[in-house]
Amino acid sequence: MWVKVLCILGAVICLALGVVGWLIPLVTGVPFYAVALLLLGLVSDRARRSINQLDRKLPDAARRALRKGLRIFHRGSRRAD
Repeated sequence: MWVKVLCILGAVICLALGVVGWLIPLVTGVPFYAVALLLLGLVSDRARRSINQLDRKLPDAARRALRKGLRIFHRGSRRAD
């Protein structure tokens, strides 16, 4: 349960930083939005379905690179446990 709460809290903080990045041109907000979407995808089935729908729209090369990066990230997070 704590993991879900921390992921949701992290997503809210990243969304807030993304809005700040949108308002202040020196800091871009896109990476914060991506991290927030990733964190929400970890705890929410609805967000995970939305991410998968967006994933299907990507070109094949980008999709393969994204999947490879996610596998590496997932493998690294399992080692930390």
